[in-house]
Amino acid sequence: MVNALLQAMQASGKSSSSVRILAVDAFGASSSANTFNVAAGMITAGNRGATVINASLGGYGDSPLLRDAVQQLAKHNIPVFAAVGNDASTSAFFPAAYPEVISV
Repeated sequence: MVNALLQAMQASGKSSSSVRILAVDAFGASSSANTFNVAAGMITAGNRGATVINASLGGYGDSPLLRDAVQQLAKHNIPVFAAVGNDASTSAFFPAAYPEVISV
């Protein structure tokens, strides 16, 4: 996602930008993340000054902890964009399924 953002910025032809990217690792040494790590990562990003959160991840299990994190971010006017999944499933995919999240 960062690469796509940087390419779009470069294509705009502008020579400068105020965009800052804050990377938060919700995976650590693992190849998968659990809902606790994702929720903690989102809150960490918000606490570190993120004004938009991109979550290019998700899963089929709803989580009260993840839902609460998204709701806290929404209360602070920090939009969360999240993936809806890649398998064309009609099942809810979280966090994209939460009403506060902009699903992509």
